[in-house]
Amino acid sequence: MSDLVYDLPDSFLNDEDAVVVSDPNFNFYNPDLKHNGIIYVEKCVVRKGKYSSTTPLTSSEIRTNAFLVKETNFTDIGGGLQTFEKHYATMPTTWFEYAQENYRASWWGAINFRSVTGAGDSWSVTRSVAAKATHYYIKKDDVPSVSTPDTETAGQDYVNDFTKLYTTNPMSKLGRFWEAELGNIGQTIVIAPDEIGVYIGDIYELVRYTIEI
Repeated sequence: MSDLVYDLPDSFLNDEDAVVVSDPNFNFYNPDLKHNGIIYVEKCVVRKGKYSSTTPLTSSEIRTNAFLVKETNFTDIGGGLQTFEKHYATMPTTWFEYAQENYRASWWGAINFRSVTGAGDSWSVTRSVAAKATHYYIKKDDVPSVSTPDTETAGQDYVNDFTKLYTTNPMSKLGRFWEAELGNIGQTIVIAPDEIGVYIGDIYELVRYTIEI
């Protein structure tokens, strides 16, 4: 304990509520090797009974790009002092991977084409696609509402073309029909609801599934 006390600044003696960072480089780690986010651990000293929690996501005075996600490991070191750790997280940059997802496209029309599809005035198809899963990291107060899938729907203008395509080649070109006919080639569409969960502390991870058509 003596080495720790000797390292404390003189201001600590005059301010009973002071919290001192005794080791700004106590530890660091990456909780998930898929991204570049780092957790920095700063060891602090405070008088027993004088600790008060810091507002979550407060920036570190030493690393302004790191935000407080937890305070932990409170230890009585004697002499009326205790140590504890402040864990500060940097925001991981956006990254992506690919995942197999199902996507549903549907058609409707004012005329009956039961003889073609056997489904009356509406019809749909579900495809398994390799979707791009993009991971975003955001502060709790900035979490958006969940994005809903973009459902591609063809109207009456496309029924005749669809009927012709289906009767001549029922499945091989079916998936491309609604993409081409709706003029969406080259666009990015969302195919599943966003997944939102806690990354660490008050930092959240949002995963959005998209395909380019």
